[in-house]
Amino acid sequence: PGGIKFTTYIPAGLHAGQVFTVRVPTNISSGAELKDAATNSVFLSLVPTLSLGNDKYIKDVQTCSERCCDMDGVCGSWARYTTGKKELKYRQPCVMCSCCCDWEALLDGKRVGSIQPAGCCDNPISACLCPACFCGDLFALKFMDSSGTFKFSTRRNVKCCQYCCLCCSLCATPCARMYRYCCTDDIFAVYEHQLFNADLNDQTSVAKINYTTRMKHPCLGDELLNVSVEPASNNLSHEDLALLSLATFMISEGQSFEYCLATRGVMAALDTPMGIDSIDEAAYIHGEWQNRAEALKKMQSMF
Repeated sequence: PGGIKFTTYIPAGLHAGQVFTVRVPTNISSGAELKDAATNSVFLSLVPTLSLGNDKYIKDVQTCSERCCDMDGVCGSWARYTTGKKELKYRQPCVMCSCCCDWEALLDGKRVGSIQPAGCCDNPISACLCPACFCGDLFALKFMDSSGTFKFSTRRNVKCCQYCCLCCSLCATPCARMYRYCCTDDIFAVYEHQLFNADLNDQTSVAKINYTTRMKHPCLGDELLNVSVEPASNNLSHEDLALLSLATFMISEGQSFEYCLATRGVMAALDTPMGIDSIDEAAYIHGEWQNRAEALKKMQSMF
């Protein structure tokens, strides 16, 4: 009662986290048309966006000259996010040598660092000589600063009898997913992935990657709704956040058709939530389930 009744079309192809604009006249008795509708409205963003501190970046498109004449466009792969005044760019110089060439981040044209999989020389020698008998932490991904110094990392924790537990988890997971989908309505999951520094003996987390996923069907992979990096303290600089944002780009765009060839070297070492406790905990990923009401209430605060 007292509201305005109207008809609108729902845009086709909406994905998770996308909303659309509905402009409704504030005074229906005046006969105002849709073009004269109120300015307070909901905004449909079909363009991927990224927030870095207080700045909101929108993914830009490559021009014809950049695709055909720029070496990054011809031989490599890149993505650019811009505020109109500032620019954050991720690039990889050679798609064919993606296992050798690192992805790097540039903030306003200044290189802030790169990301690369950890190698045998980065981890304890016992893990290379006898991986079946090794127990302890291993580096998975390395974040290098602008000078090439190893600064941040993701890790994996190897435990005794871990693979036996993994087999049990894999067998039980289909039943657990069906139960969550049909009986509990816990189809949303919130995960935290711990990030560390370059000292393998230091267990202090410097930041964490936050994920929100949604189960579309118990037999299909979960849908990623949002991903963010949250510092553990105020010690991280703007450049550090730009460097760590490489991980969010890989998670959200790394498996897309446009970037899958260029990111295959990094994606093999990038751990993401599997929804299987034994696998996730080994990658320092911890999660909890949420029902529709809990998850939607949290996500509404994002818009």
